[in-house]
Amino acid sequence: MRLVSTVAWAVVNTLQYAWFGAYSFVLFWVTFAIYAITWNADSALAIGRVLYAPINWKVGLASVLVEGRAHMPARGPVLLMMNHQSMVDIPLAWHICPVAVRFISKKAIAYFPVIGWALWLYGMVWLSRGNAREALRAIKKAAGILQRGDVVCAYPEGTRSRDGRIAPFKEGLFLLAVKAGVPIVPVAIEGAGVLAPAKGFSPRPVNVRVRIGAPIATKDKKRDVLLREVRDAIIDMHVAIGGKGGDKACAIADEHAADRERQAVPA
Repeated sequence: MRLVSTVAWAVVNTLQYAWFGAYSFVLFWVTFAIYAITWNADSALAIGRVLYAPINWKVGLASVLVEGRAHMPARGPVLLMMNHQSMVDIPLAWHICPVAVRFISKKAIAYFPVIGWALWLYGMVWLSRGNAREALRAIKKAAGILQRGDVVCAYPEGTRSRDGRIAPFKEGLFLLAVKAGVPIVPVAIEGAGVLAPAKGFSPRPVNVRVRIGAPIATKDKKRDVLLREVRDAIIDMHVAIGGKGGDKACAIADEHAADRERQAVPA
């Protein structure tokens, strides 16, 4: 019986994988056509919110429950901060936000077929790990996006969680938040790692839960204080929706990273 189940799921996952690849490829060209006609990236990005995410939830045998939508501003500028469980965290952000979202993401994703092309085309912000100069330039670019009134989404853990717990946050993003002076909307997600595991492709039926927290002001706050406030809020929400939370005492991934980033480029 176990062998039959394993084979059946292998077939289902193969069909899902084929669907995701083909559907993503088609929608990329649809969004590209819209962008070419309108020269408006926001109109093209709306495809991700309206067509890409909802249909893929069904194909992935997932349901998405979103709590706290009233906390999500109808427009920017706002900085979303989410815990990071899987690649579907990007369409999750599209799903919960009523307007176009730009992402701060590791540069390696820019080279992923289809989704990387789309993110690159529509003005996402890329970070290279270990490159302080590029990190500072990315922070400045993201600040410019926020200052023009858009929404930016970031994953302050810097990488996907392997055990479901919320890892320490990186300080550089909070330097951005303080610099831009825009509110942070904390978001906790649970179940995304089952829908799209960090290793391999073997989604299983799951209820993905998302909780949106009240906006957190950034004005006149030190970045380390702000980091702990945002992380504590995400941990509390994560536990409330059935997640493992995280260690509040171990909040900062590298307490000197932001200083190095700021010093990397002379004033």
